Amino acid sequence: VIDTGADPEHRDFNLDPDVPVRYNEAAMQALIELLKLPGKYYSPKIPYGFNYADNVQTIKDVDEHGLHVAGTIGANGNIEEGGIQGVAPHVQLLIMKAFTNDQAHSSVYEDTWLKAFDDSI
Repeated sequence: VIDTGADPEHRDFNLDPDVPVRYNEAAMQALIELLKLPGKYYSPKIPYGFNYADNVQTIKDVDEHGLHVAGTIGANGNIEEGGIQGVAPHVQLLIMKAFTNDQAHSSVYEDTWLKAFDDSI
């Protein structure tokens, strides 16, 4: 998800324990080292994320646009407890934050989203 970020600790971003994962922590760490990626592992639901706009590890967004987009795709909350389900609740999400939290700079530079895109594939 290349957007404004997401909250890796949000209650609706989890995987059921019986869902097989493509990227566990060890596998993702190996990829990060092999490919020299700048980000890190966050959770089974979000095995990779990085803030490409500010070049830091903080992927949480301020305006929650990216959270909304990521949730539409892959939220896996408990509906009976007020949670939401995305269209693909059992997917893992890569959070590629391309917009800064600095409200004075609301655009994204081409090299920023291209790097996020390149690292995601």
